[in-house]
Amino acid sequence: MHGFAIVDRQPVADASAIWQTTRTENLVRHTNAVIIEHNDPEYDVQVRSLTANRCVVLTQGTEPPPKLAHAQHIEYLDDFIDRITAHQGRILEAIADYSPREKTKLISPRFTPVPVLAAPEADEPRCRALAVDNYVCAVWTTWLSAEEQRVRRPVSPKTGKSPWIMTPDLNSRTIAEFPAGFAEGMNPNPR
Repeated sequence: MHGFAIVDRQPVADASAIWQTTRTENLVRHTNAVIIEHNDPEYDVQVRSLTANRCVVLTQGTEPPPKLAHAQHIEYLDDFIDRITAHQGRILEAIADYSPREKTKLISPRFTPVPVLAAPEADEPRCRALAVDNYVCAVWTTWLSAEEQRVRRPVSPKTGKSPWIMTPDLNSRTIAEFPAGFAEGMNPNPR
């Protein structure tokens, strides 16, 4: 999967807006934004091209074009946020459990606050799509930030032994792109 495609297609608008978001390294970035007029003869081809291999998220009130079979409504990200909050809690719990057991005082990480969807600047396709895309970027970045904190603690820097601070289920040395269980519900749009 290449990332997300945010689609705004309102019944009263003359055009759709599609914003793409991609992860590069541990950064999440807007990578493309396109406005497509609904009367464009290549409309379906362009939508399919811009959403291929991406999880499609629809803005509030969007009527998905017929080719977006796997599109998710914005509320789908509520599950992502719930998983982030639980994950942050499990990391803090592992650190709190390790400190007294090893008679050490560890500093707990400060996690990025869970983002909130902001209202669009204007009631236009590009603004609605951008507001949701900013939200998707912030949510995904919050997840990756928590993962960065977790992967700092699976191996003891002194002994090289693992597991160290993290519990066995949190002990992977690899940053997970998405929470377990969440990614399985994200079906990238086919080409």
